[in-house]
Amino acid sequence: MPMSDDAIELVLQKWAWAKGEETAMKKTIEMCKTQVEKALKERGSMEIITDNYEVKKSMRKTEHVSKKDLPAAIWSKYAKTSEFSVLAFKSKKAMKSAKAPKAKAKPKAKSSAMKSNK
Repeated sequence: MPMSDDAIELVLQKWAWAKGEETAMKKTIEMCKTQVEKALKERGSMEIITDNYEVKKSMRKTEHVSKKDLPAAIWSKYAKTSEFSVLAFKSKKAMKSAKAPKAKAKPKAKSSAMKSNK
C-alpha cells in the first residue's frame, strides 16, 4: 500500500526542518574550522591534540581537465560518466512567503542604547 499524502506531508515537514538544521550546523562547522585553522597557524603546527580530540591538517591536490580544453576525440575516449538520482526539495511555505508582497514596516525609533554601540 503506498504512503498516504498525510504520511508524505509529515516526512516532507521533517525534511524541511532537517534542512534548516543542516544549514545552521554547516555555519557552526565552518566557524569552528576557521578557529582551528587560526590556532594551527598561531602555533606553527599541522596538528592539535587534546584529551578528547585530534586535528591533523594536510594539503591535498586534485587535478582535472575541462571538456573545452581537450579535442573532442580525446574527451569522448577518456571521459568518465557517473549517474545518480537527485531529489529537488523546497518548502512551499518558504516559496509562498517569498512570493507574497511584503507590507512596509513601520519605522522604528532608535534607542539610545543602539546609538551608543556604534
